[in-house]
Amino acid sequence: MEALTPVTFVHSLDAQLGVAVALALAMLATTTALHYQALHLLAHAASGKRVSQRRIVALLFALVAVHLIEVALYAGAYAIGANALGLGALRGQTDRAPLDFFYFAAETYSTLGYGDLVPVGALRLVASVEALNGLLLLSWSGAFLFGVLDGDGRYLSTPRQPRYRRSPSDATGVNRLHINEEQS
Repeated sequence: MEALTPVTFVHSLDAQLGVAVALALAMLATTTALHYQALHLLAHAASGKRVSQRRIVALLFALVAVHLIEVALYAGAYAIGANALGLGALRGQTDRAPLDFFYFAAETYSTLGYGDLVPVGALRLVASVEALNGLLLLSWSGAFLFGVLDGDGRYLSTPRQPRYRRSPSDATGVNRLHINEEQS
């Protein structure tokens, strides 16, 4: 085994960080693209239809399924990063079973963070990107669900009129905002 000098350590650390950055960006792009496509399909399925309790439950199940798939993708990335790429490991009471990677990915994605499993090494970078990504994707799903339920129960089937309209400029050149009475 070769002795680790400060120079080889820095080069090794730079290489690990580079691979971790690439893995984190690949996961960010993959899960965001997957989420976009899933919401696009769900929006198409929900557009122009009355929202019933059954449809809402089906929509919620579909959204949860999408998030679980994204968590599973991150679990796979952690397993590959730890086992194949040597980017670090999970510390805590773990035997590096696939379920441990899934559990850690789920608590990181949701930003729950119990702390019983923690990443070490360059996997910490992937975990920090996952937390931000998970927060944004969960928020995106919430906004999507709000859009489906908003108004008369139709999801953007017809263009909405703006809630506010601008009046012509008065003598001062200031545009004033007025609430459309029929939308209030």
